[in-house]
Amino acid sequence: TLSGVTNSNTQGVTPQATIFTQGYHQFWAAKQIDFNGDTFATSPARISVNANNTTTGATTKFSDVPLFGKIAEGIAVGAAKKKRPQSEAIAASRVEDRVVPELDSEVNKEFEMSNQNMESRVIGPFKELGLYPDARAFSTTDDRMLASTRLMHASELGGSRPLRTSASDDGATIYVHDSLLNNAIDHMN
Repeated sequence: TLSGVTNSNTQGVTPQATIFTQGYHQFWAAKQIDFNGDTFATSPARISVNANNTTTGATTKFSDVPLFGKIAEGIAVGAAKKKRPQSEAIAASRVEDRVVPELDSEVNKEFEMSNQNMESRVIGPFKELGLYPDARAFSTTDDRMLASTRLMHASELGGSRPLRTSASDDGATIYVHDSLLNNAIDHMN
């Protein structure tokens, strides 16, 4: 997930007036990551933008004319305020156009590297040693990942699932049955 705020100062120019606007835009983006035990896969990012524009002033070709200039500016500001929903939709679209590609690019790049590292540093070496699990199951929540694996041939003894006790909020908690150690040693001859 990614959240942020962007501020803007814009000048919208038409033949009739220049409108000055300040923007305060909040955004929340999320990108789903799936792990199947071998590789990570990413989905396109989704974003929600709360755009808020405030018209701060205007100038017109009549701005220098006493009295009439202020009236013309007031009319221009009033017209701009009526178009606030459209200006906020444009602002939200611009935030989305800048944030989503950057988030997708950065996260995809990181998980491509993670996939390469997983293959070269974990899966490949374990397969070469005959220690790659023949069954794997993974599940996650927002802040936890549970991995259960099995390493055994039909002729080897296995153990029951470990009893789970409290897990640490920081770092990792690993439960290993002694049959994993015995079978790993047998696989390495």
